[in-house]
Amino acid sequence: MKALLASTLALSLILTAPAFAQVQAIKPRAAVDKIATVIQTQFYDEARAGQIARDLRAEAGRGAYDRLTNPNDFATTLTERLSPLDGHFRVSWAPPAPAKTGRSDAGPGAYAAHLRRTNYGFRRAEVLPGNIGYVELSEFADFTPGDETARKTADAALALIASTDAVIFDLRDNGGGSPAMVGYLVGRFVAANADVYNTFKTRGEPDADERPTVAIAEPRRVGAPLYVLISGRTGSAAESFAYTLQAAKRAVIVGERSAGAANPGGDVEVGDGLRIFVSSGTPINPITGKNWEATGVSPDVEVPSKLALVRAQSLALTKLAAT
Repeated sequence: MKALLASTLALSLILTAPAFAQVQAIKPRAAVDKIATVIQTQFYDEARAGQIARDLRAEAGRGAYDRLTNPNDFATTLTERLSPLDGHFRVSWAPPAPAKTGRSDAGPGAYAAHLRRTNYGFRRAEVLPGNIGYVELSEFADFTPGDETARKTADAALALIASTDAVIFDLRDNGGGSPAMVGYLVGRFVAANADVYNTFKTRGEPDADERPTVAIAEPRRVGAPLYVLISGRTGSAAESFAYTLQAAKRAVIVGERSAGAANPGGDVEVGDGLRIFVSSGTPINPITGKNWEATGVSPDVEVPSKLALVRAQSLALTKLAAT
């Protein structure tokens, strides 16, 4: 399964005056046609993909984009045109990068180095007053069977809070990551045979789901009160974790409505420095029959995100006192 990376992509282009002067004009009709082809062949909903492509080509044929010869203006306008159709559509432009020599900073090696520097997403794991376990995650690190480091880091964090009476996962600053880690962490808190995992419908590929890809040897904490903190910055795989546990009635979600970025995909180059992010798949939850695209995950207990931890602690302590 493709890693579900953070779908909210920010493009920050800092252009000096001389660099801006070197921007080469593009041919809008040709660029629209290439973008339409990418959408038609790769967008997850084949029927909608065909209609979107036809509409774009018809608009281009009428001259709707002829004035947009500056690639920055073109990218902005096309993004505004497409984003209401899918929250992940984003057209961007960047000037050609100068040729580099020596070691590249991109690729799997860079991602692995990033994960090591960020402790595989596990920022904090501690026991709060009242014997409440707390885990703060900045992202869901990818791993595959045989790749033990990320999984062992997760196990170490959960081992630290193994004897707590309740658990809080803090995803307020988590933009997403990999379904592999989502499935593994969900699996640590539900029964082995629980049918709760999202299935990804990806165009041109077999269905895949978020069930754990490796065996869970540690005891599953199926009865511990569980709370998940979210905010408007919570996106993608982090939303999947919260949505899955909420749909299964396994966790109480506390905070603010999340970003609403469900559909995985990636950037596709279309030439002349232009690229478009296209959603190639969509998750379907077995309990709700849908997902959180555009709507976000709605919290069970809505509070400003900065107060979510205090509120979750209060909820946990109240529940523990009652039981």
